[in-house]
Amino acid sequence: MPHIGTILVPVDLTEASEPALAYALFLAARIGASVDVLHVAKVPGITLGIDSPPTSLASFAFADQHQRMSQLLDSARQAGVTLRGRLAVGVPETLICEIASDGGYDLIVMGTDGRTGIARLIMGSVAESVVRRAPCPVLTVHTPQVHVLPAAGEDHEFAQTPGLQPANSRDSGMGN
Repeated sequence: MPHIGTILVPVDLTEASEPALAYALFLAARIGASVDVLHVAKVPGITLGIDSPPTSLASFAFADQHQRMSQLLDSARQAGVTLRGRLAVGVPETLICEIASDGGYDLIVMGTDGRTGIARLIMGSVAESVVRRAPCPVLTVHTPQVHVLPAAGEDHEFAQTPGLQPANSRDSGMGN
C-alpha cells in the first residue's frame, strides 16, 4: 500500500468545501498525514478577459479570502493534524495540479457539487479537470444537495420535492 504523508485539499471557501475538508482531516488523523488547504482565487482579469483588475478590487478580494481561510483553518485545527493554508491566484484547475506536482503531494481530497446539464456545461467542473490531470490520486467527496422545505403554514412560491412534507416538532416524533 502506498504511503500517504501529505494531503492537498483545494477549497472554494464556501460551506460546499466542508465535507471534503472534514474527510481529509479524518483520514489524516488516522494515517498520520499532514493536510494543506489550498484556495485558488479567480481574479476578475482572468475570468473576464481583462488585463488586470483594479488594485482596490484585488486587494479587497484577497483580504476577504484571507479572513475566510483563517476562519476555516481555525475551526479545522481541532482535528489535531498538521495543517497549513495557502492562497493562490489563477485558474483553479491548472494551479491545483501544478501545486500538487511541485509539492509532491500523495493525495488530493476535494469536493464536487455534482452539477449536471447546462450548469456543468456553462461552469465546468474543476474537480473533473483535476481528476483527469492530477499527478497523484484524487478522492472526490460529493457535497450533499440541501433542499429547503417550507415550514408548516409558510407560503413559498417554489415547488417542493414530491413526496416530502415539512416537519415540525409535533409530528416528527422528536422530543415529544
